[in-house]
Amino acid sequence: MSDTLIHERYIKIERTLEGVEDAKQMVQNFLTENNINEDLISHFELSVYEAAVNVVEHGDREFNNHPIHIHIKITSVGITAKISSIGEKFDPLKKKLPDIVNHYKSGSSHGLGIYFIRTLMDKVNYSREGDMNVLTLTKNNNV
Repeated sequence: MSDTLIHERYIKIERTLEGVEDAKQMVQNFLTENNINEDLISHFELSVYEAAVNVVEHGDREFNNHPIHIHIKITSVGITAKISSIGEKFDPLKKKLPDIVNHYKSGSSHGLGIYFIRTLMDKVNYSREGDMNVLTLTKNNNV
């Protein structure tokens, strides 16, 4: 099956938790408007949210006045989001995934964003484009 573009949306948000919440709602609305399966929306929305939260919470403060860019594409094969932000190089795919059982037993409520992204998405890629960190998330239509 060819990967035919159906719809796309560009979202630019402030690098704040409020901006991330706005993006979460925009992603959900866009996918709902395009009749995407509810399970797929849940997986995708959470992954985009976690990626953007990581930029806000762990990114260098000197870049706080630079926005986060999210480009979502719905294709015949699935959904892709490209999340881009200016900052020091950080490849989340090089981080070791936590032992989920030990993490749960520890009572910690933080530190699972990358785990969720990598387990909920079918494909995750990191690239460096100039001074931008770019995380590309892909979820196939097979939920």
